[in-house]
Amino acid sequence: MPSYVVVGASRGLGYGFLNVLSAEKENTVIGLVRNVPGTKAQVATDFPDRKNIHIVQADLNDRATLVAAVEQVSAITGGSVDVLISNAAVGSSRFLPIGEEANDDPAAFDANMETQFRTNVLGTIHAVALFAPLVQKSQLKKIAVISSAMGDVELVLNVGISQGAPYAISKAAVNMAVAKFHNEYRDRGVLVVGISPGVVATTFAQDGTEQGKADTQKAMAVMGAKFMVYDPNWPGIPFTADEAATNVIKVITKATIKDNGGLMVSQYGDRNWL
Repeated sequence: MPSYVVVGASRGLGYGFLNVLSAEKENTVIGLVRNVPGTKAQVATDFPDRKNIHIVQADLNDRATLVAAVEQVSAITGGSVDVLISNAAVGSSRFLPIGEEANDDPAAFDANMETQFRTNVLGTIHAVALFAPLVQKSQLKKIAVISSAMGDVELVLNVGISQGAPYAISKAAVNMAVAKFHNEYRDRGVLVVGISPGVVATTFAQDGTEQGKADTQKAMAVMGAKFMVYDPNWPGIPFTADEAATNVIKVITKATIKDNGGLMVSQYGDRNWL
């Protein structure tokens, strides 16, 4: 009975992981979220017959909650975790070229950088560091960190994206953290891999407001136009959360330490980011 822990499972791609993984009855699926009552209510509505879903409280910005979550997860699974999927992250609907954004409102830019670095980088590092010992005790021994091709220097240069700097910079840092964790755990038989899920139809704004959704759509339109120039064969249609989750799970299943350890790969397991 494989066990999966999804960090950041309340909505979007994370909720997609809950859905796709729990559809297999033999899987034990544990979602880490900030709002336990709200997520439990949603799960009860969407998946009333799935008894293999467990919801545990955790906040990437509060290490103490992660420590407590490790204990709760260990009690549920019997002391090990086969696959850790570190998905939680924050973004911003503010989508200006880096220099323009920094000059337009320096204080807001600094706060945005600090918020995204704290959650996306430090939070991810603490989550992986705390859960890695449980993964090491399992049969599958896999850690997948959801990253983004926006953190890939080559793609950014080829596509010509100067916007969205705080998020991209945080994901570039996450990719380095993945490489460092790989070096630490590869000889212990644990795979640590970064995976970009591709373009996914989820709200990028932190607050999920209607204005945030509208701003996200504008940002996606800008990126979409650049992506079409970069790859004319790209259909221009984002993956749904469930589609993206399915793609990523396939990559995790096939990934090995030898071929993928420490790297960031795409939703196809290669460097085809779209």
